[in-house]
Amino acid sequence: MIKIQGEAVASVQQLREYIKKVNKNVPQSVLDMIEYYIEEGKAEGIRGDIAFAQSCLETGNFTFKDSAVTLEQNNFAGLGVTQQGMRGNAFSDAKTGIRAQIQHLKAYANKESLNNTCVDVRFSYVTRGTAPYVEWLGIKENPNGGGWASGKNYGNKIIDILNQILDCKGVDDKMVINVHAGHNLIVPGATGILNETTEDRKVKELVIAKLKKIGNTVYDCTDDTAKTVMGNLEAIVEKCNAHTADLDVSIHFNCATGSAHGVEVCVYSKDSRAVSYAKNIATSISELGFTKRHSEDGGIVVRNNLYVLHHTNAPALLVECCFCDNETDAKLYNAEAMATAITKGITGQVVNTTTTNTKKEETQYMFKPETCKVGDTNNSVLLLQEILKARGLYKGKLDKNYGKGTMDAVNAYQKLRMTQGKRLGNGKGDGVCGQDMWKDLLAI
Repeated sequence: MIKIQGEAVASVQQLREYIKKVNKNVPQSVLDMIEYYIEEGKAEGIRGDIAFAQSCLETGNFTFKDSAVTLEQNNFAGLGVTQQGMRGNAFSDAKTGIRAQIQHLKAYANKESLNNTCVDVRFSYVTRGTAPYVEWLGIKENPNGGGWASGKNYGNKIIDILNQILDCKGVDDKMVINVHAGHNLIVPGATGILNETTEDRKVKELVIAKLKKIGNTVYDCTDDTAKTVMGNLEAIVEKCNAHTADLDVSIHFNCATGSAHGVEVCVYSKDSRAVSYAKNIATSISELGFTKRHSEDGGIVVRNNLYVLHHTNAPALLVECCFCDNETDAKLYNAEAMATAITKGITGQVVNTTTTNTKKEETQYMFKPETCKVGDTNNSVLLLQEILKARGLYKGKLDKNYGKGTMDAVNAYQKLRMTQGKRLGNGKGDGVCGQDMWKDLLAI
């Protein structure tokens, strides 16, 4: 006898593999919502894999052929269909419909209180605890005379589907994935205790190695040559869109005031096909000890103003691994562990790799920047102006002339870094961009 109460045995990957095998035309929306079965089941102590198997039975493996309900009803278990021809209940979204199904199963499984607000309008109609086993969900097989459905061997049919799910290996089909690190050494990212431009490249290299190791096709779409922020973004998008991919993954590190902390994963919209991967990545990284920001939304945040998310052809997500200026995050951070978590979020697999040192590419630069001071006119000044402008410190023209505006921006940067524990120049703003400041700006 199989208890309805308990933790799911099958993984999200096994549920997806099963439904893609039996329904070649399964809607993407169904694949995206599968994780809700596990999440909602866990919230109520009910096996979400059993609920999914039940939904497959009720909907004809989500073909809805000869089913009393439709996909648009978000009712995947025939709730409210008490006689032939009835339409049944409808719910505002898939997650609510799955929550109602889980709650209805809990009503049969035990007499415990619900942990979430009740959305199952038929919850009170059930005699509590009368079908603790899957086999007893069929009225004809229930010794208490109750049950979910009147069809013969209803519970055993659910178990047959469950066994097919458990026979799946739980590995999604091999994917084509674009991966890139944000920014570059000319127009670098944030700097705090950690340097974003350095660390995102370390993580990127490791993620690519791990994804390739398990058979995925991966393209490195990182840009290292653009000289402006917009040029960098456009170059990344051009590289991404040169391939037909299943997913675009952008790797970044966050930065704020030093107190903000944790992981978040940005998506273009909550309807994006990248959402399920984004949530899984946020969860995997949080398991390393990082706070999951926006936890009410699964660790994701909608950022439709981000250029890469808006302009790539494939579903895209942007991982803000942690805050590079937060002491707690910096202590927790490890590039190998971060890459393993991201890979696990995408594939469901923990992949260990032995990688060679890739620092050489990171530490080389196209030319050696010169010390810059008031009165200088050269390409080093232009590069300095571009970097400081990208960071919001320089408001003037990109004219190669080291004037008062450039000096003020240099002073502002030096003072900012001093507050973060990094002394540049005299630490008070000496108006000179020396080699120590260049190394800090470019991570060289």
